[in-house]
Amino acid sequence: MSYTAAIDASCFIWDQQDYQANTFQYLDLTDKLTTFIDIVAKEKSMIVIREELVNELVNGFPLVLLPDHFYEFGSKVYTFLAGIPPARFIMYAPNNTGVVSSPDIVKAHFNADTQQEVSYVLTYLHNKPANPASYYFTYEYIYGSNNDLETKTKKKTNTCSTVFFDDEQTLKNFFLQFKKIFEHNPKHHNGKQPGDKASPFRCYDGKNTAIPQDYLDRSFFDNNRYYFFDVIHEVYVVFFNHEQNKYHGHEESDLTKIPHRVRQHFNR
Repeated sequence: MSYTAAIDASCFIWDQQDYQANTFQYLDLTDKLTTFIDIVAKEKSMIVIREELVNELVNGFPLVLLPDHFYEFGSKVYTFLAGIPPARFIMYAPNNTGVVSSPDIVKAHFNADTQQEVSYVLTYLHNKPANPASYYFTYEYIYGSNNDLETKTKKKTNTCSTVFFDDEQTLKNFFLQFKKIFEHNPKHHNGKQPGDKASPFRCYDGKNTAIPQDYLDRSFFDNNRYYFFDVIHEVYVVFFNHEQNKYHGHEESDLTKIPHRVRQHFNR
């Protein structure tokens, strides 16, 4: 089971007049956004974003509005946005087909470039295939509703499931359903035996799943597989989904079967 995450730009680019009038709501947002950033960074979510949108969010973040003691929070936001690796970008064309949304997420206080970038995200969410599912993450006060995001054209209306990160436990429970879980396939054992056709999986000792689970948690996704380089045995390991969020693993010693991006990622 997998997903893509679209993040409400309003959580980063604030309406300055509303901030002055409702400062408490925004200070609460800083708390909730910190938790959200930490979880997304840990989960390595695939994010619906382009470099141009990243730049808009970085440049539009209202650090000058925040009290001095929120410097650490501002630094965390900048680090998160600037540190999203391109491999986790969901690429989409800069295409605005006039999609509108309910509630309207192309905010009036955005500059023209930000409005354009958010319109591109709307077009992507409206037209994308059903799999993997996309989720829209936001803070309820900023979002202005407790309903799922609706995208609309004259021809059709779609719904994008919306996750509110106001409640930390709800947020954690959401990500828990997508956690990748290692489940061993007995044919890939920890040593090669005569006549074996299946590749070994030496990082698993037959009892403790901690090491292969750690490899899966830190793996790199490409071509519908997750990859990790096992430095102890000097070999790539490959994980593939076999049932919902459960993954089998095995070694792959044939480097021609390892995607170029994976080898680049692990510098091998």
